[in-house]
Amino acid sequence: LSSSVSGNSVTLSWDPVSGAFNYTLKIRPLGSGSWSTYNPPSNTKTITGLIYGLTYEWQVLSNCNNSGTNSSVYTSPVTFTADPCPDVQNIGVTDIQTDRAKITWSNNTAVDHYEIRAREVGTTTWTKFIQNIYGTNRTITGLSSGVTYEAQVRSACTVDTSSVSAWSSSITFTTLIDCSTKPSNITTSN
Repeated sequence: LSSSVSGNSVTLSWDPVSGAFNYTLKIRPLGSGSWSTYNPPSNTKTITGLIYGLTYEWQVLSNCNNSGTNSSVYTSPVTFTADPCPDVQNIGVTDIQTDRAKITWSNNTAVDHYEIRAREVGTTTWTKFIQNIYGTNRTITGLSSGVTYEAQVRSACTVDTSSVSAWSSSITFTTLIDCSTKPSNITTSN
């Protein structure tokens, strides 16, 4: 039994059985109760739509007739793990203002949503954390003027955030200095 994982799909294969009409393949997330069952006519099956980063188990038996009354026993379970949730790509920052900046990145259709965190450069606590972003940009607000910040983005491949990518490398930016205060105490000397 072998598995070849590519992203959130896998191709499962096994040695052919002479005289087999077809095979019964069952697969499930490791330790879960319900199996998904397939009846491939040959000794290989590609399954798509797996959850990134999740470990699965699978078994297969051979059927020597189409009614399933002449079958082997299932093989022992074998496991494989889907690739991790893909990292965020092409992170940028635009529209930098005195109190906000827009973080952008490339879309990935395999991702459910994204998350951003940000902090002042040189500090250890992330002061901004934005979850459940369903798009390719988000404006971070409530920033201080004239301060350098770092931001990171990660992908979440599941609604419940059980499968996430690593945080991206930091992108840094400096908010604009607030120049809205006009000069005061103007004096003239001769």
